[in-house]
Amino acid sequence: DEGAEGLGARIREGLAFVLRDRYLPWLVVIGGLSNLGLTGYGALLVLYLVRDLGLTTDMVGWYFTTGAIGGVIGSVIAVPLARRIGTGRLHTVALLAAPAALLVGLPTDRSQVWVSAFGYVLVGTCVVGGNVVRASWRQRYVPAEVLGRTVTAMSTVNFGTMPLAGVLAGWLGSTVGVRPTILAMAGLHVVACWLVVASPLVRLRELPARETASV
Repeated sequence: DEGAEGLGARIREGLAFVLRDRYLPWLVVIGGLSNLGLTGYGALLVLYLVRDLGLTTDMVGWYFTTGAIGGVIGSVIAVPLARRIGTGRLHTVALLAAPAALLVGLPTDRSQVWVSAFGYVLVGTCVVGGNVVRASWRQRYVPAEVLGRTVTAMSTVNFGTMPLAGVLAGWLGSTVGVRPTILAMAGLHVVACWLVVASPLVRLRELPARETASV
C-alpha cells in the first residue's frame, strides 16, 4: 500500500531527525510515558469516582466539568507567563508540577472528592499549558522542510502509548484494584515528567532558537 509505505517513510525520516537532535528525544520519551500514565488513570477514573467514592452521575458530570477548567486556564496563561518567566522555565515548571496527578487518586471517600478535583484541575492546567509552549516552540525550532515528518514521528510515539494504557490499566485494575492502579499510573506520569531534570532542557530560561537545531 503506497499510503502506508509513504507514512512509514515519513515517520522514519522524522525519527531520524529527532534522534540526531539534542532536545527532541527527551520530549518523545517524556510525552510517551506521560500519556501512558495519564490515559491509564483516565480510563479508570469514572469507575473510581462512582464505585470507590460513591459519586452520583450528576456529581461525576460536575467533576469533569470542573476539571476541564484546568485546560482552559492552562491555555490562557501559557503565553503571557512564558513571556514573563521564559519558555524554558515555564516548560520545566509545568513538568515538575506533575505530582498533582497523585491527588486525583488520593481520596478514599466522597467527602474528600474536592482533593481529587483540585488535582485534576492542576493536571489539566499544567499539561495544556506545557503543550501550548512545547507545540509553539517546535513550530519555530524544527526546519519547515522536516516539520511535518518530525511532528508525525513524535506524535506516533507520544500517542502510540495511549491504546496500551487502556489495556494495562484494565489489567492492573482487575488485579490490584482501581484506586492502586490510578495511583500507580499517576506515579508513572510523575516519573516521566521529572525526567526533564536529567535533560538539557532543565537549564534553559528560553527554549532554543532554530539556529541551534540539528539539521
